[in-house]
Amino acid sequence: MSEIKFVEYDGEKYEIYQKDTLDICFVELENILEIKNLDKLTDLKYLSLECNKITKIQGLENLVNLEELILNGNKIQKIEGLENLTKLKVLSLDGNNVHKIEGLENLTELKFLNFGNESNNVKNNYIKKIEGLDCLENLYELKLCNNEINELEGLDALKNLEVLDLSYNEISEIKNLDEIKNLKKLNLNDNQIKEIKNLGNLKNLKRLNLSCNEIREIKNLDLLESLTELILDCNQIRNIQNLQNLRELKILCLSENQITIINDFEENKKIQELWIAKNPIERIENFEALINLSGIVIDAEKLPKPVLSEFKTFFCSDRFNFGYFPKHKEL
Repeated sequence: MSEIKFVEYDGEKYEIYQKDTLDICFVELENILEIKNLDKLTDLKYLSLECNKITKIQGLENLVNLEELILNGNKIQKIEGLENLTKLKVLSLDGNNVHKIEGLENLTELKFLNFGNESNNVKNNYIKKIEGLDCLENLYELKLCNNEINELEGLDALKNLEVLDLSYNEISEIKNLDEIKNLKKLNLNDNQIKEIKNLGNLKNLKRLNLSCNEIREIKNLDLLESLTELILDCNQIRNIQNLQNLRELKILCLSENQITIINDFEENKKIQELWIAKNPIERIENFEALINLSGIVIDAEKLPKPVLSEFKTFFCSDRFNFGYFPKHKEL
């Protein structure tokens, strides 16, 4: 790096930390080319230009050893200027004005790609279609929440993908996931999904979030035998059913549905947390099967008196926690 210890922008000096790390954030930078000496930092591995006013990705051609590039919170409209960054492992473009996934063909070492985090239902970008990912076979995590995607597609090449977040989009049907068999975490919450289906090939899946959709029935989960966390809050589910094969399940979230009978847990002995608040519960059955249950969220004060009495009898144990769990909706 030719002994360069800092770069300059707008009369200010920004130090290069540990010889390979540079942060220039929250300074209203509009043009990357205005950063003096940036093009000479050929050994730079980490660059963050987060929360500025950048409109175009440029001036990075010489940063051939860059591994992490953080461009969140800018005004970038097009993905470009990344052709030489073949060692890039992390690319984050959350909170920009990107409309299309493109310009990633040379980034074959990419592990983490972010076009949108869950953030108060505010649009992160304006991507309508999943495309341009065919060369990213090494990708481990893909985040596309808070965009305008209405169809699951364009994921077949991502053989090593383990985390996929498509929450807060406009997806109405689960499909085209058969080829991403290594997937372990799938977030499809806050979409328009009506039916659980086409998940049978995801045998390594451990966490499935389908909360805040339009689902009426729990079904088609039989092959997900590795699943440990199932989140179905805020749907239109009436019955707890078809969970028999989910013997590894530890967290089950069913709050804010239309469930009247709490039952059908005979094969789910590993459940530790059960979220069933804001349901019109009339009857509770077969709780004795939940021998590892240590916490439950339920509106006990709204239960019918006979049910409340049974509920108190069963749960009068120090091993139960009725109010607090770590936040479960974070991927």
